[in-house]
Amino acid sequence: SDISAEMAYEGVNNYCHREYDWSIAETNPSIMSVTMGDETETEFQVVFRSYTGALVYFYVDKKSGSTRMVECVPSLGIENEAGTIDLHDYLEMSEKRTIRIHIFLMSAEIIMSQKIIDVHAHLITDDFVSELKKAMAMAQWNIASRKLSVNQKN
Repeated sequence: SDISAEMAYEGVNNYCHREYDWSIAETNPSIMSVTMGDETETEFQVVFRSYTGALVYFYVDKKSGSTRMVECVPSLGIENEAGTIDLHDYLEMSEKRTIRIHIFLMSAEIIMSQKIIDVHAHLITDDFVSELKKAMAMAQWNIASRKLSVNQKN
């Protein structure tokens, strides 16, 4: 599926928060940033600015999500290719987690007599996920035992 501008920003932002130390920016958030840059027909540019003044340009391919990185230190006139990442690896925090949560909620719904649970991602604790896993395992056991009893009757 095609990469949207929002996905490009989110993936690069996730990457930058995982790979770079943001602790220095806690007292002065404006010294580090991730912003959208130029857009062409084939790619989005997302720019990370470090507190050191260095820039990393991320060129996100709109079709594949393959992302080329170029590090620049404008004050020294330095520009280097810095490798590539797969943007999809840094979108998992939202998309894959949402899918997992949806599966847990569906399983919990079966156990809880079809009651609908409305949960926001930031409310999900390890305890909650653990309880949902138990509910999911119970639902799977219930389904498996029903199948077993049906098979025994045949």
